[in-house]
Amino acid sequence: GGLELRTPLKASGSLGFGAASFNRARSGAVRVDEVEVTTIDDFVAARGIARIDFIKLDIEGWEHHALRGGAAALRRWKPALLAEVDDPMLRASGTSAAELWDFLAGLGYRAALLADPDAVCPAYEGSADYLFSAA
Repeated sequence: GGLELRTPLKASGSLGFGAASFNRARSGAVRVDEVEVTTIDDFVAARGIARIDFIKLDIEGWEHHALRGGAAALRRWKPALLAEVDDPMLRASGTSAAELWDFLAGLGYRAALLADPDAVCPAYEGSADYLFSAA
């Protein structure tokens, strides 16, 4: 399908690509573009991908949505996941860090802060980069 991507406009008039988001609650001037989106599972099927070992996500609060669209791939291959997780951003997209943790735990994943990958995080510990791996 499609989603509206909101890219902030800097004072200079250039685009702030690093802060682009699908969230509607953006303040200030933004450029809105309709972009095509698909799920991880549909992408894998359409391209005949035989295996996924690693997925990196930094999509401004849409990590849970993306991973739900890849549930079959996650169950099948258990790829390692590196995700920037920020509960306020997840909430702006209609989900939460707690829901993300529950979803991934249900698929057999555990989390650790990227800064300390040997220490398991049974729950969200604040905005950070997390490494999720099969338990």
